[in-house]
Amino acid sequence: MNSSRKGNDAERYVAKHLEEKGWVVASRRHIGGAGDLLAVHPNGACWLVEVKARKSLYSGFTRADREAMKETRLPKGAVRFVVNKRGRDLEWISELSWP
Repeated sequence: MNSSRKGNDAERYVAKHLEEKGWVVASRRHIGGAGDLLAVHPNGACWLVEVKARKSLYSGFTRADREAMKETRLPKGAVRFVVNKRGRDLEWISELSWP
């Protein structure tokens, strides 16, 4: 499977996972900029999510990528995550833990 398809599949998997937990999820692919998904929960929580499907997460989520995510304007209290999909497992890392 090529890397583009692997990435698209990972984004769909994460979106479905969030939707099953009650989130409304939108792809940011057509907008450009940082983050792959924007997720909003009925309780008011808002997440900007960068999705990866890599053995070495930070090889594909560079310092420049992390800075772009941090600079993306979001509502107060919104959280930024990178999520790494490995098989069926999802590893969620909030911006507070990024190097």
